[in-house]
Amino acid sequence: MDAIDAARHLGEEIQRDVRYINFRQAQLANEENAELQEAIARFNRIRGELKSELETQSGAPGRADSLKSELKAVYSQIVNSDSMKEYNRAKQELDELKNAINSIIAQCFAGGDPQTCSPASASCSGSCEGCSGCC
Repeated sequence: MDAIDAARHLGEEIQRDVRYINFRQAQLANEENAELQEAIARFNRIRGELKSELETQSGAPGRADSLKSELKAVYSQIVNSDSMKEYNRAKQELDELKNAINSIIAQCFAGGDPQTCSPASASCSGSCEGCSGCC
C-alpha cells in the first residue's frame, strides 16, 4: 500500500467513525428541518435588507436599527434551536478528530515517529521556539 492508498483507507475509517456519522446526521437533520431552514432564509433576507439600508441610507429613520434588532432575534432563534445546538456539538467533535489527525500527519511530515506522535499536539502554534518537541 502506498501513501495515497493509505490516505484513501484513512478516509474510509473517518467516514466509519461515530463522530463523522453523528455530524452527517446532524447536518442532514438541519437540512430537513423546515422551521430552521425558514429561519435561515429569513436571516439572509434581513441581512440583505440591512446591507442595502446601510449602503443607501435613504430609508425611513430608524430602519437600520430595526433591521439590526430583527436580525439579532432571528440569529438567536437559529443558534438556540435544538437542531443547531446538536449540529454545533457534532461539528466540534468532528473538528477535534480532524485536528488530531492533521497534527499527527504534520508531525510525520516533520520527521516524527508515526507510532508515537501525539494527537494532543493539535494545539501546536507551529513555532518550535522553546518547544520540547511534538513526538
